[in-house]
Amino acid sequence: MKFSALSPALAAGVFLLIGGCQNRTGVRGYSSVETLEPPNVESPPALDRSARQPELSDDYSPSYLKGEVANPVYPPDALAAHAGKYVVCVTVTIDELGRVSSVDRNMRGFNLPNAFSEEFLESVRTSVLSWRFIPAHKIYWSREPGGELKYVGAEPVVSTMDFKFTFDVSGAVRR
Repeated sequence: MKFSALSPALAAGVFLLIGGCQNRTGVRGYSSVETLEPPNVESPPALDRSARQPELSDDYSPSYLKGEVANPVYPPDALAAHAGKYVVCVTVTIDELGRVSSVDRNMRGFNLPNAFSEEFLESVRTSVLSWRFIPAHKIYWSREPGGELKYVGAEPVVSTMDFKFTFDVSGAVRR
């Protein structure tokens, strides 16, 4: 069998492909996180407004992260298999105490499923469940006879936030 002029290029390509598949010790994957949209709030529990002045208005203060947050860890099996860049988008539900009550996949940053999809999602869940938030609040105001607003009170409410996590084996971390 005769080899054509492309054989050296083909051989180099195969060499690079095989060489790129070797497991390099000390290689570590990284992840980054970004908020995708403003939080949504669920309806608060019914309030007894009978004791309040008739002109009552309300406002919303969203949840926000409290303290340091841990980024997810690139799954070791995916790293060893050179799974590459992977994006996971989730909706995080934050309870009235600022704790994460659920982490659910959403389709805002769809990736084709791969052999490690569940490991990436589990890494996100593990990390996010340790996060703490200042909870969202419904804030109530009453209008005084002179037209001025007077603070009446606030109550914490359940809220959701969407996050996008980007896993990257190159070591780049974006925030």
